[in-house]
Amino acid sequence: MTNTGGDFWFDDLQTDVQATITADAPGYLPADCTMPAFVAPETTLLPVTLLSGDIIEDENVIVDITDAVAVGNSFDQSGSDLLADINLDGVVDIFDLVLVSINFGETGPQEWVCQ
Repeated sequence: MTNTGGDFWFDDLQTDVQATITADAPGYLPADCTMPAFVAPETTLLPVTLLSGDIIEDENVIVDITDAVAVGNSFDQSGSDLLADINLDGVVDIFDLVLVSINFGETGPQEWVCQ
């Protein structure tokens, strides 16, 4: 979980052990960071920008035609908790379709160079 600024933290992690952290959010491709080791008391990671458009939970981890069709099927719907409302503005519209088209064909997980 993150705070509103995107910062996150873990409590009680074992130090000096290699770990992989995955950043993920609904509607986006995940990103993996493999770290050599956590350093106590605090390890700072470089930021990551997740690629938008993977809205269908089919576990193929690719922005593809099924995602574009899902936006099309929900086009002009409004409300909260709409899967195809990628930008979370309360309506499925051309802006959500643009977010799918920008990353069409991209696959995940992305590599997150975090250190």
